[in-house]
Amino acid sequence: MKDQRNPVVWNEDCETAFQALKSCLCSSPVLRSPDFEQRFLVQTDASAVGLGAVLAQGDPGEERPVRYLSRKLLPRETRYSTVEKEGLAIKWALESLRYYLLGREFDLETDHRALTWMNSMKDHNSRLTRWYLSLQPFQFQIRHRAGKTNVVADYLSRLPHIVNLEEEGDNVTERQ
Repeated sequence: MKDQRNPVVWNEDCETAFQALKSCLCSSPVLRSPDFEQRFLVQTDASAVGLGAVLAQGDPGEERPVRYLSRKLLPRETRYSTVEKEGLAIKWALESLRYYLLGREFDLETDHRALTWMNSMKDHNSRLTRWYLSLQPFQFQIRHRAGKTNVVADYLSRLPHIVNLEEEGDNVTERQ
């Protein structure tokens, strides 16, 4: 039986968006299979509404995505400070990607410069301290990546906001 509570209305805009998405997924950069002989790169970001991350491999500047991650912040997480949201993005991404990352060294990039000093910050914030301790099994080099070049993780962190836009007649409203 068809669910009548939220019927899908497929219009010309939907078809155009679907074809554009299909084209993007079938062109570069296409997801690649992981090569466990190569070093991994994890890029993370947080926004006011969500977290985003990319697992990639390849030469610097020519990395190809292996996996994309995105999730909406929980109501209590939206009240975290910026540094805590960015720290949460790192913790969540590494835990989500643990099967790729445990037992090997990898690079981690964040656009939040303060977190590159996570080792020294851990004593000033109990939440960051707990997260720092939970990351001990991972072996990574953390470095800053300017926000304007962290576009994929940045987009993914805002994706929950974009996905929650719902068309109702001619009006577009945001669901919280």
